[in-house]
Amino acid sequence: MKISYSGTPSGQKPYSPTLFLQAHQAYTQGQFARAAQELLPTIGHLQTPFEAENLCAVALVHAGQAAQAEAIFAKWLHRRPDDMGLALNLGWSQLQIPKYDAALVTYQWVLRREPLHPVALEWAGLSASRLGFPEEAAQHWQKLLALRPQDAQLCYNL
Repeated sequence: MKISYSGTPSGQKPYSPTLFLQAHQAYTQGQFARAAQELLPTIGHLQTPFEAENLCAVALVHAGQAAQAEAIFAKWLHRRPDDMGLALNLGWSQLQIPKYDAALVTYQWVLRREPLHPVALEWAGLSASRLGFPEEAAQHWQKLLALRPQDAQLCYNL
């Protein structure tokens, strides 16, 4: 199912808590395309558009539409420039597109603010590896292994 998101929903359904709960239920059941489809028309009616759009963007990534999710995450990161969770989600969506160069820049941004963030280290290493920068990938993964030795198999598999 192709989901269209323009940032200004057209044909909005009246918001109801039931509709939002149905979308959330679809999301938790792994029905990501359905969750995103349910959320999109109601976003304009929600009290918390950030949470709704963020959930929708996560569902879009899972539904194979990472480019649309990237636009949503980037818009909100512009509005919330210190939100590390948004930055991590932005990088995750960029990895899925794949835009490894953009993902690496995003994770480097996170690591400048929190040099030992384990998720940023892991995914920066993956991005660097996919871009053909094995030395940089190894640096990120060595820091990750120093923090979490139990992740040795994960780094080996990457």
